[in-house]
Amino acid sequence: MPLFHISHTTRYNYSHPIFDSKNIIKMFPLEDEFTVLKSQFITYNGYTDMKFNKDGFGNKIGFFTLYGNHNFLEIKSLLFIEKKYQDVFADALKSQSLWEHYTHFALDNSFKLFLNPKDFSVFNELSGEVFSLKPYAYTPLNFILILNQYIYNHYQYLPNSTLVTTPIKEVWRNRCGVCQDFSLVMIDMLRIVGIPARYVSGYICPNQTGMRGDGATHAWVEAFLPNYGWIGVDPTNNVVVCDKHISVAVGRDYDDVSPLRGQFSGMASQHLQVVVNVSYE
Repeated sequence: MPLFHISHTTRYNYSHPIFDSKNIIKMFPLEDEFTVLKSQFITYNGYTDMKFNKDGFGNKIGFFTLYGNHNFLEIKSLLFIEKKYQDVFADALKSQSLWEHYTHFALDNSFKLFLNPKDFSVFNELSGEVFSLKPYAYTPLNFILILNQYIYNHYQYLPNSTLVTTPIKEVWRNRCGVCQDFSLVMIDMLRIVGIPARYVSGYICPNQTGMRGDGATHAWVEAFLPNYGWIGVDPTNNVVVCDKHISVAVGRDYDDVSPLRGQFSGMASQHLQVVVNVSYE
């Protein structure tokens, strides 16, 4: 059972002093029987006091305000977390999920948010691509894995080629991007064929051969399997999510899981720096 050490620093430098900086952070790992939080220490500009709540997706969120003038905002998170191994594929296989199990999901309010494609401007293009893979010729679980591998093989991993605001249509047209892009493309394709899918943010921990996106914040996909629940797949690395991924937040897309969101008073431009270090023992 590896113990992961994750250091995550987010810093905004401002061109002029600002004040009344109100912020929301989502940097708290999601715990379950296979993910055990040992400790977490978070500071912002050296302060530690903040209020906590949960959003509509069950993510833990922290609130804080810096009232006085300041030229920067620096949030540091030091996380120690233990991951237990789970044979996800074997467990999911036991669910024997079938396509007919999804027929009522469109009427279920708890799944509606995860069935509507994000970008309808590329709906026809994505539909043509996903249906060319003949999804209903396979079980839902097998098709999820086939689509995961398809995106890995047909979209080029190209760091710094996109922004979090890059439209899915542009990613589809250029056939390249990074983890959030591949995740959003896969999510919309799954939703088109009727499988609820959601966006996951967190960290990926390196193995001996390395992983695309390791040592940084990462994004992947969770698809819903009846009789099992949410299964995580990572199209950036063509793997089923297991003991190398640390989930922090889930939602419909990046907007629901952004690690930091806020506003301030004052006239200033800002420059963002993010540093993530991941190690394990």
